[in-house]
Amino acid sequence: MKRIRINLDTISDLDLQLARNPQVIPLLDEIIALSPAERARKLTSLQRNMQHGTASAVEEHVQAKLLEPNKAEWIRVLHKNLPSIEKALQARNQYLQQASGHPAPPSSTASPENSVPHGAYPTELLEFLTQKPPAPPPQAKAPPPLSRQAQRAAERRSVLTAKDIGISFGLLVCFVLSLWYTLATDQTPPSLQTFDAQMQETSSLVSGESSPPHPQLQAEFETALQAVRLGNFDQGEAHLLELITAYPHSPQAQQAYLTLADTYRQRQNNPDEALKYYQRFLETYPHSRQAGLAQLKMGFCYEDMEDFSSAQDIYRLLLSQTAPHSRLSQLARARLSTLEQAQTASSP
Repeated sequence: MKRIRINLDTISDLDLQLARNPQVIPLLDEIIALSPAERARKLTSLQRNMQHGTASAVEEHVQAKLLEPNKAEWIRVLHKNLPSIEKALQARNQYLQQASGHPAPPSSTASPENSVPHGAYPTELLEFLTQKPPAPPPQAKAPPPLSRQAQRAAERRSVLTAKDIGISFGLLVCFVLSLWYTLATDQTPPSLQTFDAQMQETSSLVSGESSPPHPQLQAEFETALQAVRLGNFDQGEAHLLELITAYPHSPQAQQAYLTLADTYRQRQNNPDEALKYYQRFLETYPHSRQAGLAQLKMGFCYEDMEDFSSAQDIYRLLLSQTAPHSRLSQLARARLSTLEQAQTASSP
């Protein structure tokens, strides 16, 4: 089979580990067999499990990565071309060793910004990736000294390599500028976070609609959050309600509503009470930048209560109010599609 030429600088360490591991191949076949819509639904379901803290390390770091657009196909290409990739890595290391006059460092396929630092992945994932590692390539003998003609050819190749590096650098600059422009003009709301991540960031959350918080108010807010997080929910709820009454227009009051709603839904298993706090938040702060997120979570509450008709209405309303390509629109569209398919399947 004809091998595909692959730029080694585009391969990350994690992608190469996935391509080397034989246990990943059945996952590739399973994911590639899915349609784009099925992949998106499966990825959305997995992201919800990650948000609720029920996903395993392998699901979070391997399956979620393979479900990304075109990622499974990319890993399969690496797997099929693995012998030539290993050979190219070995040749590049030998060339670097000859050019520098001393042994080259261990091969790495990722650029500095794409490299994976040691300890960045859980033990369960590392054990999964390191099972049945491939045998190391044999050490090649040192090549004989180059003739003058071969030296001239090597010099010409080095000139072409410098030219290629210049072109690649120019393309990289264009890519960075386009990415910066996209991020600077993007109107997408902040992505959903897990409950604990939201609780950790509340101390630094300041709305653009209000002035910086008073130190005493912030201290009271953090004390109430600690009570909620450490299990004394009744005391924490009482303190947050007092804060809302005393400082109704503060950013801490906004976050207090969302904190109580999230806690009732995710930790107290009381979606009905959570729904009341989300509704109070939207009635009190209809123009808040977190209004869309509150609406989406109202849809989750209706699903928990098995009121699927109301959940669909919430998702349709959110789609009419947000940008088509925003993260909130994607999540609402995915949930609405799932509910509509379930409704169609259950109808006679």
